[in-house]
Amino acid sequence: MKRILPVILWLFILPSLSAAVPDSVKTQQKVVAWQLNREEKILPATRDTLLAGFQVFDPAYLYYRYPIKTGNIVSPVTSACFPEKPVWTDNLFIRYYEPFLFTPDRQVYYRARSPFTQLTYTSAGSKINLEQILDVVHTQNINKYLNAGLLLNFMSGEGQYSFQKQKKSSFGFFTSYIRDRYAGFAHLSWNNIKSQENGGIQDPENLENDKPKDVPVKLGFDNNATSRLKDMNFEILNYYAFGKYTSAKDSTRGDTTEPDIPHLPMGWGRLVYKLRYEHSGRAYNDQFPRSGFYENIYFDSVRTYDTNYFRVWENELALELQSNPEKKFSLGSRFGIVNEAEKYSANGQWDTLIKKHSGDTLIYRMHENFNNNTAVFGKIFNTIGGRFSWNARGKLYLFGYKAGNTELYGDIRQVFRKEKNPSYLHLYGHFKITRPLFRLNHFTSNHFIWENDFKFIKDITVGASYRMPSIHTGIGLEAAFLNQYVYFDTAAVPAQYDGSVVLYSLELNKDFYVWKFSFLNNICLQQSSNTDVLPLPLFNFRNSTAFNQDIHFKKTGGLLRLQVGFDVYYQSSWYGYGYMPATGQFYLQEKTKIGNYPFLDAYINIKVQRLRFFFKVQHFNTSFMGPHYFTVVDYPMNQMFFKIGFSWTFYD
Repeated sequence: MKRILPVILWLFILPSLSAAVPDSVKTQQKVVAWQLNREEKILPATRDTLLAGFQVFDPAYLYYRYPIKTGNIVSPVTSACFPEKPVWTDNLFIRYYEPFLFTPDRQVYYRARSPFTQLTYTSAGSKINLEQILDVVHTQNINKYLNAGLLLNFMSGEGQYSFQKQKKSSFGFFTSYIRDRYAGFAHLSWNNIKSQENGGIQDPENLENDKPKDVPVKLGFDNNATSRLKDMNFEILNYYAFGKYTSAKDSTRGDTTEPDIPHLPMGWGRLVYKLRYEHSGRAYNDQFPRSGFYENIYFDSVRTYDTNYFRVWENELALELQSNPEKKFSLGSRFGIVNEAEKYSANGQWDTLIKKHSGDTLIYRMHENFNNNTAVFGKIFNTIGGRFSWNARGKLYLFGYKAGNTELYGDIRQVFRKEKNPSYLHLYGHFKITRPLFRLNHFTSNHFIWENDFKFIKDITVGASYRMPSIHTGIGLEAAFLNQYVYFDTAAVPAQYDGSVVLYSLELNKDFYVWKFSFLNNICLQQSSNTDVLPLPLFNFRNSTAFNQDIHFKKTGGLLRLQVGFDVYYQSSWYGYGYMPATGQFYLQEKTKIGNYPFLDAYINIKVQRLRFFFKVQHFNTSFMGPHYFTVVDYPMNQMFFKIGFSWTFYD
């Protein structure tokens, strides 16, 4: 893969130029894609065949607008903008790897009149710091109603700095079946990430004089520290509709000449059943725990080998009742019950020392905890005239570790039409009372032990967004009130703030198009009432500026689309997070400010028929702006990197 795939790019560029013919509208419609949102509504999904933005291939920058990460390609990542920060999930250890994982809630489903395959490959660097991504999507309809597909993703990075090597592999299978009365969706995936952990560099000043591989790191050769994350997801979602509206349309749209996006089964009643299983784990290994990086060694001073596992079986059954959605006034409700059977395992304590020093071996006892949570939920929703809608939903946990958890959500949507240029207003809010995650209360390892009894967290959030697609503008306002907030403090252990934190944020998206130039801008302004507990950069900015040109070949009738531009990523100065390898968590630090540094990338994107490729110089301002390129303390971002990549789509 290291040598062959880059050659494939050049083997097909020249033949494509000589026979380049624009895709016909009919060919483009052979494949349609959609996703199920959190409210289980089918929404169109954009197939990744566009030229704009093709140079952004790092999943962290596709998932978050303002990512902060520890540097390498598969690094743990979170967002510098609070509204898009990842939420706490029962599985604590995958929180900062979500952009890289195949999961059911991010699955894209397809309807393909003919087999559809997309192959994407990117490469950067030489043998010493080689970085590669290979991504494959294949899907096809088995018959008019049944579709199935496969997903493959491999990522690897040797890292520019010492002991930073990472490898990631993901495999997935998905299928969908949609008819007028029944619809079923299934997702199965495996994710595996293995990373060297270097603990960050010892001194940022070394970046000025040393080559990246020569910069001393905190966890070196003697430690040989590594972490490994494994995650398996399986989900089946079933809908069965009963009752029929006299004027209801065929939900599958099977009589159309092109494969339109389908609808879920429609009827005045609908049963919904979801089965979800997840099994994941994280292991951390350090062969020299006495190196001084960790303050505490609780069980084994010769070798650290911590493992934590999480497993959950979730069953959800719901009944939905709805009046005819084709009428001007449509009212519906949904109510149901969900059960979560959770198991937590860890090897955080030893039983017997069976050998003396030279190669001590400890027998660890696996600690297991079982939680069985049961909740009821309900929802009311209403649509008036196709332009105004609202819904209110709630969830209450009755039994188990989460007993007492309360979640209330509500939102209002209004479409304003002015001729053919609609705009969209969205008002939303939620009120949540939640018990902190099990692993935030109970955790045992060789370097960290905590036993907490944190109080319930209260979260009240309200917000509004307004989008005007005709003038390429969007604005969002949000205010959050957090009481008894839980975070990882400067000692890298969970702590609870016995008070309230108030957050305000303003997000603005504005795109400009002048002649053949495009200027795409994203801004996030935010303020925290207590930066000692929840620090945030005041200002985040992201821009992509490009010159766009179509080149026509008169002799062949071919078309080449060219885009030349640059990207800018910037955040203002702030006390950014540190990162703890043993637990895989970001934590607060008060010693070092980072930010106030722009990351600049220059690129060329080209599209010929169904082939896209790019050339990119990432972080080209390294050499003339000084070594201040951190988004996480002690973890420098990659220095200037030349990258190439291509994506090839097959419809037949």
